[in-house]
This record gives sequence, structure tokens and C-alpha cells, in this order.
Amino acid sequence: MTRTVRFAVEIEGKHLKMQLDTGSEISIISKSNWQKLGQPRYQDTASRIKAVNGSPVRIYGKFDTTFKI
Repeated sequence: MTRTVRFAVEIEGKHLKMQLDTGSEISIISKSNWQKLGQPRYQDTASRIKAVNGSPVRIYGKFDTTFKI
């Protein structure tokens, strides 16, 4: 059984627990974490993202930010 490891991160001054994937080219946050960040404005995107198993992942938009671990 694989256990998901979550790390405490700081984004926009807010503290969240997130799973980190250092091999990914992008970072994805959940809608609930986006709401915790104060719903920052995002740009529409036509990006198509797939999970490691090939299933599609719905992307609502993108925004740039920095984070601390």
C-alpha cells in the first residue's frame, strides 16, 4: 500500500498541506486550496493534462505564484 505524503507549504502567505511531485513540469492545486488562497485570478488555458494512469485531469485555469516548503 502506498501512502501519500503531504508537506506543509506556504503560498501567498497561506499555509497549506500539499503533495509534492518534483518530477512534474507543473503544479496543480485543488479547488478547495485555490479557495483557501482567496481565489486568485487565473487565466483561461487550453492545456490538456493527464494523470499518470492516463485519465484526464480537469484544469480550470492557470496563475503564477511562488511557494515555500
